This record gives sequence, C-alpha cells and structure tokens, in this order.
Amino acid sequence: MKIELVSIFETSRLIATKSGAELTELIMTFANFVKQVVPALKGGLTFEDNFNCAAKVVELSSDVEQVVDVGRLGSITDVVVGRVVSQSSLLRDFGWWLDGDNRLVVKAVFLPLPSPANAKIDVRLLIFLS
Repeated sequence: MKIELVSIFETSRLIATKSGAELTELIMTFANFVKQVVPALKGGLTFEDNFNCAAKVVELSSDVEQVVDVGRLGSITDVVVGRVVSQSSLLRDFGWWLDGDNRLVVKAVFLPLPSPANAKIDVRLLIFLS
C-alpha cells in the first residue's frame, strides 16, 4: 500500500471546523510530524542520520587483529557488524576493543577460511558513539 500525505492528513479541512480551530496547534504539530515520518518510512531511514553512529566498510582477514581508522568520531560505545561481503565465507566470530591509545581494534573469524588464506573480506561496521 502506497502512503500518500494528502490522504492521511488534510490540515486545511480540519482547521476549518470548530474543533479544528480549537486544536490548531496540535493539528499543525502532527502535520509536521507526518511530513517527516512518512518519507522516512518510505526508505529514507539510515542509521547515520538517526543515531549517533558512523558506518564504515573495512577489509578484514580471518583471525587477524586490525586497527580501524575512525578519525575523530568521539567516544565509541559499541560496534556491530552490518554486512559481510563474501560468496564463500561466513562470519563465525567478531570482537572489538579500544587499545591503549584509544584506537578501535577489531578481529573477525571467517569459516570456511577465505581462499587464499590471507584474502580480505569487506565488512560493514556500524560504530555507535556516546
């Protein structure tokens, strides 16, 4: 079902009524909310726009610690794997930590091992910040 703003909420018709005139502020606030939410729900929502986070694609080798350059994002609170781009290997294990220099370090284990064994796999990380 395609959602149309006009069919959901026609502010001019509502405000023209006696009840609408008394609730003008509420109606206009709701109309503005709908104008933002409906387009977002139609495919415009992204983690980066709606959460304090950054997405980063990194190339990882299996069972190898790797420092991820995140620039000056801020204080990292969580790292989640969003997508693994491989036609032959699955992500078996993933961990992350901040080293002594406050750099993000990640380690992933893929099974079966990529071929050749030192091959790198693209992994999309969602890095959440405080």
